[in-house]
Amino acid sequence: MSPSLASNRAAQPAVDERGPRKMMKAIAVFPGRPGSVHLAELPVPSVTDIPGGRGVLVRILRVGVDGTDKEINAAEYGEAPEGSPFLVLGHESFGVVEEVGARVTEVMAGDYVVATVRRPGMSIYDRIGTSDMTTDDVYFERGISRRHGFLTEHYVEDPEFLVKVPQGLGDVGVLLEPTTVVEKGIAQAFEIQRRLRVWRPRKAVRAVRPDLRSVRVRAAGVRRDAGPGEERSAGAVERHGE
Repeated sequence: MSPSLASNRAAQPAVDERGPRKMMKAIAVFPGRPGSVHLAELPVPSVTDIPGGRGVLVRILRVGVDGTDKEINAAEYGEAPEGSPFLVLGHESFGVVEEVGARVTEVMAGDYVVATVRRPGMSIYDRIGTSDMTTDDVYFERGISRRHGFLTEHYVEDPEFLVKVPQGLGDVGVLLEPTTVVEKGIAQAFEIQRRLRVWRPRKAVRAVRPDLRSVRVRAAGVRRDAGPGEERSAGAVERHGE
């Protein structure tokens, strides 16, 4: 089946116990096919898509587009969800809650939220709530790998993967996800310092890729005491990505 025919079939109205569901627009690619970005259709999600009354329906207000989206459209990587011919792009989201399930207490209608990107897999790190450190070869990321992204009109999510944003930060809320990438790199650099115990940097230089997908932190001009009357230079470089 050709990708265009598969896309047309995927756009047919979905049917559940309440009857046909409304459709919404999305920006998607056919993974592995360079330059395949196109306008697709998906069923509008419902809070009941998340079991246990834990669904949160979010209306998208803004989505950031960066080098990752460009690389996925160039077919450098990216995987569609199982059963879908396409992958909806967009991992930097900002939206407003429209509806919540009966057992949701963390957010309410009208709240601004940002969704995290990585979803748990099967590694020990996924199981203890640190999915960004997964060792799985198969991983799940919104808009990147095996999970649809946010370049669409609505999405539904468990509140576990939502971050509430103060109302006063509405103009910059979409920058939260790329900011956390930088913060993670810095935090991990300090964690490396803590583990080494003998590394005591006094100044550092930080370089960030333009697309903010990875961070490099380097200690420069670092010196530490190595013994009575003796000093040695020390430095470290660590690279981190989502």
